[in-house]
Amino acid sequence: MDAKHLIFFKRAAELENMTKAAEELMVSQPFLSRVIAELEKELGVELFDRVGRGIILNSYGRAFYRRTTNIFNEVEDAKKEIQDIQNSQQALLTIVTNVSLYMPGLLKTIAQSHHSLTTRQLSAKKNNILKMLMNGEADFAICCPPLVNNEEFITVPLRFEPGVIIYPEGHWLSDYTEISFQQIADETFIGVVKGYGTREPLDLYFQELGLTSKISLETNDTSSVFRYVSNGLGIALMPLSQVLREPVFKDNYVSLSNNAGADIALTWRRNQYISESRRLFIEKSREYFGCLETNPYPRS
Repeated sequence: MDAKHLIFFKRAAELENMTKAAEELMVSQPFLSRVIAELEKELGVELFDRVGRGIILNSYGRAFYRRTTNIFNEVEDAKKEIQDIQNSQQALLTIVTNVSLYMPGLLKTIAQSHHSLTTRQLSAKKNNILKMLMNGEADFAICCPPLVNNEEFITVPLRFEPGVIIYPEGHWLSDYTEISFQQIADETFIGVVKGYGTREPLDLYFQELGLTSKISLETNDTSSVFRYVSNGLGIALMPLSQVLREPVFKDNYVSLSNNAGADIALTWRRNQYISESRRLFIEKSREYFGCLETNPYPRS
């Protein structure tokens, strides 16, 4: 007994007409009769009573029909369950980043384009992000500086982000619109923990000058840097596009004379299946970072 026997029997039982059933099944009537006969032989009973030129399910046939219907219902339910799991998996994206400042704006853009998409955002140090991509903990990574681009990963650039120095009200930097790192070498800095966003560029710039930055407070919550600076705990190197979205700092930042900044990129596993939701995320990420305004506020 195989699926063919069950399919043919089920339709013949529902129509109780061998000719019509054969037409719907797109087989000849003799072939259908032979399949039903094979099934009856295997079961050891007849499933239909022959009445004239027609057929009617007998008690054996009705019992077997109920069981057969249950089998097909279970198969349909299994298909639906698999589809639901698949749809759920494809509509849930996990994003890991070391520049979480950008995520509220990006995820708002994604949500407006795909209302049923669920996103989970994680923050991690750069050296942990590759591991999370490799073992499937994350679908995508948005990282600064960019992660490696090799045979296992695809990395696409999203933006070169200029860096600026933010300072609290009344700070001496308010007299400047541009400054060098040498001029602020003795200042106290608020910084993110090593492995997060702006920390690597900051350390690199001071290293190139043969200096050591004076970081009085470290955090892995990049957004809290704004609050620490506004409370007068120090100054900080921050991405220009995000500084310009903070009304408190629209006038309390100064540009850097050496064109300081860093690249941000999107990375995913090369062999990862790109569903429609993942394709949308790639597209909208490039669009969002490409359209970030550089100066929505005029300097006073």
